Formats: sequence, C-alpha cells, structure tokens
Amino acid sequence: MSARRCRFRAWWVRWKNARLQYTCMAVSCVGALVGAVFSLAHCSRWAAAREMYIDAVVAFRGGLGDPSENRIMSSLRDIPPHGCVFDIGAHNGIYHSNSFYLIHTLSYTGRLYEPSASAFSRLVQIYRKADNVKLFHVAVTGRSGTRLAKLHTFPTGLENSLVPEGRSQFDNPGPSYWVMAVDAAFICDEQRRLLAAAKCGPKNFTVLSIDAEGHDQNILFRILDPSGGNCSFDILIAESSCRHAVEERGFEVLVPGSSNFYNTVYRRVK
Repeated sequence: MSARRCRFRAWWVRWKNARLQYTCMAVSCVGALVGAVFSLAHCSRWAAAREMYIDAVVAFRGGLGDPSENRIMSSLRDIPPHGCVFDIGAHNGIYHSNSFYLIHTLSYTGRLYEPSASAFSRLVQIYRKADNVKLFHVAVTGRSGTRLAKLHTFPTGLENSLVPEGRSQFDNPGPSYWVMAVDAAFICDEQRRLLAAAKCGPKNFTVLSIDAEGHDQNILFRILDPSGGNCSFDILIAESSCRHAVEERGFEVLVPGSSNFYNTVYRRVK
C-alpha cells in the first residue's frame, strides 16, 4: 500500500470518528433540551396546581401580580397610598387580581367580591388576619335588587357565576351551584360608609376594579347611574366596557386595553 493511500485511509478514519462523535453530541444536546422542556413543564404544572407561584410572575416595587396588573400599576405611579379599592371579581387575590398591589404595598382598605367557592377560600387564607380587608362571597349584578346567580364549574377549575346559561366562556361546563347576587349599588353604599369613616386616606381616593367576564359594563353603569348607586371613583379598571359611554360619564382613558392586557383604565376628570 502506498504512503498516499495510507494517509488517505487514516484521514478517512479520523473524519468518520469525528462525525460520529459530533453526531452523538448533537443527539445528546437535543435529548437534554427536550428533557429539560418536559421537566420544566411538569414542574410548572405541579407548582401551579399547588399555587406555589403566580402565572407570569412580575415584581413591581415590592408587589406581585400578573402582567396586566403590573402594566396598570406602572401607569399609576403617582397614586396616593391609604386609599380604598373595591375589587369585583377578585378571584383568589393573586391571580387575575388588580387589588393585590394596592392592598399589600400601598396599604389600601379593600372590599373584595368573589362568587367562586374555591377562589374565595384562597382569599380567606390570604386576608384572614387583615383588618383593612373585608371579603364578600357574592356575585355582583348590574340589575336592581338581590337575587340568585347560577355559578358554572368548568373543567379548567375556573368558576364563573356571570356567564349566562347557553353561552359558555369555555367548552363543556361541568356541575353548577347557586350563589347570592347583590345589586351593584351595594358597592356605592360600602364606599359611602368608608368615606364617612375616613378610611380612604386624606385624599378620599377610591379605586374600582371590575372583572366580570363581559358584564363589566352593566355593573359599572349601575354603579354610576344616578338612579342606581350614584357614586363615582377616582380610578376605574374594567375588562370590557363601552369607552364612549364611560367618557360621557366624566372619565378619560388612562391605559387602553389590548389583546395582551385586557383591562382598560379610566381616570375621573377633575
């Protein structure tokens, strides 16, 4: 065998070995990446099931909330402390809540309304020792008078008393049960009591947040209507509402809603 042929054969063997080595390394890296993704997903689901973390957690000046709350509060940096917040659809106080930061960081007096039994039990755990927070296990309706509301339990674990029968927010709702639904004008009665007792700070600053799965507008207008609650707030946070109708009632848009941040924030025009 010639020297040239021997050198070529040696080079070929080294090339094949190197290719095999790099192929094994690539396969190992892909396998490790896939394993890490599945492990992370499994750990995330396990932790979320035990409420050990907040979905899409963000930190903002000592408070925690979801991205929507963070966006809202970052636009309200000049909001005074020691005010009052009324959170209709407070959920469990952390997920999908616009009152967490106000209560925990700015020492707001809170009135939280939530019809879901599972979410309300979490609210009780969080605020059981909070003297400045009262919890109401009720639904809130834009109609006059007190009535019963049917609460649907969905396979996702989300319960919602404000989705009408025949129109499900999610597919295939499961069992249902009934809860008390109070007139939204009750919120104004509670606001007047707090203001009379000087519980909303030196500026009497009040915030109203509504997350009622498409019924925000009816509840809001019942609160603002002179024939209903006939009261107003310095800041309104609503998931869905008629912008022009709200503006006609003396408010201006501070933070517009979008596909990613579903809340619209209004400020009362002085």
